[in-house]
Amino acid sequence: MSVDRKRIFESEPITAAIKNDEGKICISDIPQHSLMSVAKVFNYGAKKYAKFNYSKGMEWLRYYDACQRHLNAWMIGEDIDESQCHHIDHAIASLMMLRENIHLNKGEDNRNKIYKEIK
Repeated sequence: MSVDRKRIFESEPITAAIKNDEGKICISDIPQHSLMSVAKVFNYGAKKYAKFNYSKGMEWLRYYDACQRHLNAWMIGEDIDESQCHHIDHAIASLMMLRENIHLNKGEDNRNKIYKEIK
C-alpha cells in the first residue's frame, strides 16, 4: 500500500480536534481594538445608569439622536467626550443599543410614519 506523504504533511494532524462549526458566525472577524473601545462605553454606561439599562427600551429615536450627536461632535474635531471615551465609540454603542432593542422588540418605534407611507 502506497502512502501519500505530501497529503499527510499538508493536512491537519490526525490527533487534531474536530469542531463542526461550518456556517456559524465567526465572532473573531470583529475588529478587536474597536470592540474593546465600545465595551468601555458600555462599562461607563453601566456605572452611570445601571448594567443593561438599555435593555429596558426607550424611544428608538433617542438612540439615533445620541448617535448623531456623537458623530457631529467628532465631525467638528472633538474626539473624546466627558466620559474620556471616543465619540465614534459612543456612536457605535448607541447603534448597538438601538439594534438590540429592535431585536428584542423593546422600546418604541417612534420614527416618522410618513416615510413608511410613501414606499
